[in-house]
Amino acid sequence: MGEATLPLTKSDAATLAPLTPPPPPPSSSLPPPPTRPMKNSSPNRNRTNTSIAIVSYLISLPLLCYGMWLLFTKDYNCQDSLNMPHLREAIGIGLIVTFIISCFVTHYEAKVVLPGALTLAIALLTMMTFGILLIGSYSMESREIPASPLWIKSRIDRIEIWDNVKSCIYNSMTCPDLAYGTIQLSPDDFNRKKLSAIEFGCCKPPSICRMEYVNATYWKRPKEDVATYNTPPPPPGLPMTNIPSSPSLNSTINPHTYGDCQAWSNEITQLCYDCQSCKQGFISTVHHKWRIHGIFMITMSVILLLVHTPRFILTMMQSSRS
Repeated sequence: MGEATLPLTKSDAATLAPLTPPPPPPSSSLPPPPTRPMKNSSPNRNRTNTSIAIVSYLISLPLLCYGMWLLFTKDYNCQDSLNMPHLREAIGIGLIVTFIISCFVTHYEAKVVLPGALTLAIALLTMMTFGILLIGSYSMESREIPASPLWIKSRIDRIEIWDNVKSCIYNSMTCPDLAYGTIQLSPDDFNRKKLSAIEFGCCKPPSICRMEYVNATYWKRPKEDVATYNTPPPPPGLPMTNIPSSPSLNSTINPHTYGDCQAWSNEITQLCYDCQSCKQGFISTVHHKWRIHGIFMITMSVILLLVHTPRFILTMMQSSRS
């Protein structure tokens, strides 16, 4: 007997029917809108920051060189006779430390933005302030600052310190060397020769004394002025009175200048070492040297501030955007 087949119901037919995939979504005939590339200015900013860093490295090199020169060179202008503290070494060390801070901030500025900028600004402003004091622009405030003009004058007024300075000038052979180098010069040629402040003040009498030139360290007093030169000067602080008149001297003479005419001696060990003009020449020499140090410190501090300020701004902009 054959097997009977049961009729399929609608549910069984739907189960056995093959599955048809869903119809695809309608394709759009329009292409997708183009994507606009975003401008990235960080490479340009990084390139500018790197250029400024290289410039700051190069500009800060004079600080290292000048500091090393102050540390390892000897002074030849008798400044050690002033019993100065180790100011020269202190300035040299300060310049080297400022150089190290500048290089550190330049290299690690992205990691220490605010602390590095603050530390460098304090170092540069301190260097600028001390340079101004050395120049003497604020001389009233710099009386107690070593190597400032008023400080040098106050040291020179001490007898024991000036005795040390005189010995140093004598031992340096400044005046004998001047006499040896000008031995063949005529009076007119010698008067036209440019002398240093110490040579002009310590090795020859002041021009107002009207002495006759023989050589750089030997001068003859005019005969008509012998009485004037032999008149003892008044005590310090008192006005000069009853000075014999002389046709070769003015009626009103500065007491210091008049004292210099009396203090002059043709003795090679004395010359005009006790003259006020010698003190002024030494002060001028020392002040000129420290003025150069001050100008250098002010110039370098201003330049480094101008270089590091835009670099700090660029670094802050990068940090805020990242």
